[in-house]
Amino acid sequence: MTNPYERKQIETNEGVFPPYALKRAREHRRLAHEFYKAAQTPGFAALPRVTLTVESVYLCALAALGAAVDNYKHPSREALVTGARLAGLSKEEIEPIADCLDYRYEPGGTDARWQRPLDLLTKAAKTMPKTK
Repeated sequence: MTNPYERKQIETNEGVFPPYALKRAREHRRLAHEFYKAAQTPGFAALPRVTLTVESVYLCALAALGAAVDNYKHPSREALVTGARLAGLSKEEIEPIADCLDYRYEPGGTDARWQRPLDLLTKAAKTMPKTK
């Protein structure tokens, strides 16, 4: 017998999702918003702000993937790139974000090293889909 939920799709302005994936995508967006708000906390150094903003963009990318999010082992540069493309970001916007995902735990560096990536991430986070 076929599981009726496997075929059922819900079309929204956020995309077309099976019910379980729509709920998860909305939760990813809600968490992304929380990370983004935390990244704006006055007094944080650039690196923690980069980390929080990378997580925010990553969660938005996962939301854009819908049910396909299960096809990736996380954190995944490929999931970030694919989801961000689905969410409407250009290759030029995605590459620096993906680099930050790869290197955010690398020791060393200064706040100045992270300022340009932070600026790019903040711009990208503002253009990603919002929580409904």
